[in-house]
Amino acid sequence: MPNHFAYRQMARVPAAGDNVAITTRRLVAGTVVVVKGRGFRVNPGGLLARSVLEREDVPALAPRHGRSECRHDMLAEHDAAVGGERGLGVYIDVFTQILRDQVGHRGRRTIRLQRLAGPAPRDEPDSLLEEDTAMSAPMAEMSPVRFGDLEVARVEEMIWTVSPRYLYAGIENERFEPYRDWLQPHFSAEDFKWRLSIHTFVVRTPHHTILVDTCVGNDRNRSLPVWNRMQTDYPERLAAAGVVPEEVDYVFCTHMHVDHVGWNTRLDNGRFVPTFPNAKYLFHRTEWEHWKETEEEIQAEVVKDSLLPIVDAGLAEMVEDGHVIEDGVRLLPTPGHTPGHCSLVLGEQEDGDAVITGDLIHHPFLIAEPDWPSRVCWDPEMAVRTRRAFVERYADTATRVLGTHFAPPTAVRIESGPTGCRVTF
Repeated sequence: MPNHFAYRQMARVPAAGDNVAITTRRLVAGTVVVVKGRGFRVNPGGLLARSVLEREDVPALAPRHGRSECRHDMLAEHDAAVGGERGLGVYIDVFTQILRDQVGHRGRRTIRLQRLAGPAPRDEPDSLLEEDTAMSAPMAEMSPVRFGDLEVARVEEMIWTVSPRYLYAGIENERFEPYRDWLQPHFSAEDFKWRLSIHTFVVRTPHHTILVDTCVGNDRNRSLPVWNRMQTDYPERLAAAGVVPEEVDYVFCTHMHVDHVGWNTRLDNGRFVPTFPNAKYLFHRTEWEHWKETEEEIQAEVVKDSLLPIVDAGLAEMVEDGHVIEDGVRLLPTPGHTPGHCSLVLGEQEDGDAVITGDLIHHPFLIAEPDWPSRVCWDPEMAVRTRRAFVERYADTATRVLGTHFAPPTAVRIESGPTGCRVTF
């Protein structure tokens, strides 16, 4: 018998082919979502729990719990037109029933279902990956940049060329044409596939060496083919940048997704051990609490091989919003992509001389059009609000924006114009 999630009330019954974001601690293929008696089988896709509903005739389940135990969620309204309606707000009284007869598990979880803005993508995420390529040689490099006493260098693991619809459903290539002059050739290919860099920022202060985000890593079982059991020369590139693993003082990951924590550890005699044995690994407490017992298959692997070995070695230090690593280096909370997502502000000024974004902004296009919700965000609407506020705050300032996934030249400024913002470098 497949797993069932039963919903009692919803403002709009979804249709087959709708794009939905489902957040739950357990989501597997074969799950059936029952909404007002209509059943939809879930096909998980994307980096997280991005899914498309397929209509299936199944009976709705009777509630096992009274109304007093139901949770009422108001999911954020969408500005874009959805199904011919404006500002669709989805209100759900949720009761759930997870039947796991095949493993003898019975339990109850609260999950959220929301309709994403924009039309259904023409392609499913798996098909969008068929033409992906990993490129090892960028067209240009980000030279180390200095901000007072701080120096920032970039150590690349890979350049990933991917359809933008893999991350942002409904974006058609025509959207990029007005920005061709500054998106190409650095940030987009000729066909407007996105060039996404996966790299570490090495921040050197007068006192410390700080690594920000540690990429995907080698030797790991990953569901994404291009990242599965990957073998790169990242350690050699790190050494070429003058980084000695034993001399790293701090490691900070903007969040705990698969492509930001991998080189926290390395494989040694069949087990993953800390790559930087003398460093303090700064874990944002909210982020760690959210992921540490996750049952999402992808993230559970990440926790197992890239995070738990750090905790077990006693190298993890829990930090909060606004944590100051040292003078001129502090955390800036930018939640939405994940619950505890933080950017890093560099410099003594209030807004900083530079900001390392994390996945607040995946690609420079989102500086021009920040309102696109992503299929890989924990709370897409919060992520949009956070990104919009960031763009407004840093437009037309001297602050450099160091994009965690920006291909070289990577360090940019935000400039406003009559039709919106763009980047300059």
